[in-house]
Amino acid sequence: MVKEPTPAGHTTMGKEPTTAGHHATMGKEPTPAGHTTMRKETTPSGHTTMGKEPTPAGHTTMGKESTPASHTTMGKKSTLAAECLHPLGMEDGTIPDDRITASSKLTPAFPASMARLNQADFAWLPDVNANSWIEVDFGECRNVSGITTQGWQLESETRWTTNYKVKYQEKASSNYEYVKHGNGYAVEFVGNTDGTSPVTNMFDGSVVATLVRIEPTQWNYGVALRLELLGCHRD
Repeated sequence: MVKEPTPAGHTTMGKEPTTAGHHATMGKEPTPAGHTTMRKETTPSGHTTMGKEPTPAGHTTMGKESTPASHTTMGKKSTLAAECLHPLGMEDGTIPDDRITASSKLTPAFPASMARLNQADFAWLPDVNANSWIEVDFGECRNVSGITTQGWQLESETRWTTNYKVKYQEKASSNYEYVKHGNGYAVEFVGNTDGTSPVTNMFDGSVVATLVRIEPTQWNYGVALRLELLGCHRD
């Protein structure tokens, strides 16, 4: 599959748009004061996970973790029953394209509907990385207990989402709520470290949701997402 050329003047994360003929290299955006940087930690299992530590104002550093082909991270020990950890329809197409929406798309080749786990060659890539989001509408309530994400890689170009938050609505008419820690603070999940390997994050407890929105907060060379939501149907 051949990538569509990026229009002259388009920039990726961390650069203001450039004039035609002046190409901007891809990089990472400066982090605002008090934002977080990534560091590596080793878990008892031997897997390397990524934690966060405060950084000086305007300083951005990025670390990489060595992960197996599919890696699972958890904020706390999960008490979720195994029967509520099923894929909810992104990868297999049960969720139709018109129920997957996003803040923007880089080109017509990278719309929200391409954000399916293991989608070949494509993914969701927003036109504007900052404050971007992608939303999945189940059409009815589901118990949602986790999420698996992938980045995107095609030939020499690769992008991924290193951190993100998840918010949800129980009903379309209700307010959004963030997935939270037990202490009541919104969870900022640690995401991907390359363009291909799936990474799964489990919630501290399942949430009842009709709509789920993923909000990237940090990324490498630009936001890219392929994903699956995990959980089960409500009784």
